[in-house]
Amino acid sequence: MSLCYACSQELPHDLWRFDIESARLFTDGREIKLSARQAAILGVLLKRLGKPVHRDTIIMLIWGDGDLESPNNSLSTEISKLRELVRWTRLYIETHGSFGYSATIKPYHPPKP
Repeated sequence: MSLCYACSQELPHDLWRFDIESARLFTDGREIKLSARQAAILGVLLKRLGKPVHRDTIIMLIWGDGDLESPNNSLSTEISKLRELVRWTRLYIETHGSFGYSATIKPYHPPKP
């Protein structure tokens, strides 16, 4: 696996902090430990926050030219696992049909009094 050139540093945000080197996402006082591959995928998506990233771009950046038998299935599996890990945060990973994925921040709706 090759780590993404575009996401080799810490990516701060006012709601969370993501450190690709340690594969950790900190949000709401909690730490989410990611696999190296999940961290690399998240790094690619966060670098382009709100903008769709083509599946082939993600596959090339994360898996490279290796002989992965079914890269689309592997990517879908990793995205599914990543969604499960961040489901309670305001981070949302959206599917854009067969094109690819994007990461967005869900709006905050405070509890009603």
